Amino acid sequence: MLSEEELEALQPAPGSSGTAQGECLSYDFRDPARILNGRLPGMDSVNESFTQALEERLQRFLRRAVVVQSGETALSRQSDYLNALPMPASVQSVPLPRQESLLFITLEGALVYSGVDAYFGGAGAQMPADPEREFSASERRVTNLLTQQILAELQTAWASMCSLEFASPQALNLSASANAHEEQILVVTKFKVDLQPGSGEFHVALPYALLDLLRPLLNTGPRNHESNQQWISKLHKQAWQIVVDTHSLFQDVEITVGELMALQPGDFIPIPDENRVTVMVDELPLYEAEPGNSNGLAAAKILSRVQGSH
Repeated sequence: MLSEEELEALQPAPGSSGTAQGECLSYDFRDPARILNGRLPGMDSVNESFTQALEERLQRFLRRAVVVQSGETALSRQSDYLNALPMPASVQSVPLPRQESLLFITLEGALVYSGVDAYFGGAGAQMPADPEREFSASERRVTNLLTQQILAELQTAWASMCSLEFASPQALNLSASANAHEEQILVVTKFKVDLQPGSGEFHVALPYALLDLLRPLLNTGPRNHESNQQWISKLHKQAWQIVVDTHSLFQDVEITVGELMALQPGDFIPIPDENRVTVMVDELPLYEAEPGNSNGLAAAKILSRVQGSH
C-alpha cells in the first residue's frame, strides 16, 4: 500500500506535459543507446587486444613498467562529450576519410604530466594545480607521440573487424570546437594507464555510425582470430620455448640370441666404421652428425638433415 505522500509524488506536477490516459509513448528502436544494452563480445575482444599491445608498446617507448586497463564505455553526443571534459586535457581529432567522420583521442591532464615525466626519466612529478594552465611545447610534443602510439595499436586491434584509415590528427581547440560533426554520436571508452609511478586516463571516442555498420561482428566477435598478429607472435615465442628430448644413435647392430647370451664383462660389440650418428628428436630421426668431443664432453657435429624429416 502507498501512503498519501507517495501517491502525490507519483502524480504529474501541475502544468507538466504528462501523458494522457490511452495515449502511446513514442519509442525509437533505432536509438543508438540500444547498442550498449548488454555485452558486445567483438568490442570486448578488440579492447583486450588493444590494451595488451599498447601496454607492450608504451613499455618500450617509455622504458619502464606500464599497465593499461580498459574501463567503462558510454554513448555521448560529440558536443556534450567535449563540453564535459575535465580540464586540463589534450584532445586530438582524427578524421576517418572512408567513414567521413571523426574519432577523438583524449589524454587527461594527469596522464599528460605523468607521460612527460616518464618520457624524460622522472620519478613521478606532481600535477600542476592550475586547471587553466596551457600545455608547454614539450608537453604537446610528448602528447603527440603518445597519441601516435595509441593510434598505431588502435588500427592493429580493429584490423580483424575493419580497416581504419586515419588522416593526420589535429589538436582540438575546445573553445572553438564547433564543426560539421558536432551532432554525431560517439562511443567513448576510457582506459587507465599506470606508469609506476604516475597514472592517468585517456579516452578513445569512436563514431557510432562506424560501429553500427559492424554490429553483426560486434555481437559475435571477430571471425578470423588468426589475423590477430599479436596472438600469432606470442604463439611463435612460446613454441620456441618447448623442451624436446634429444639423443644420438650410432648404429643398429644385429646379433644372435646365442651371441647375446655369451657376452661377458669386457666384451665388445663390433660397430661398422661409418663415423656417422643419427640425432633423434622425440624418437624421430632429424639430423645426420659426426661423433666427437667438445671441451672434454662427448658431442655430435651436425652434418645434414635427414631427408623427409619436417
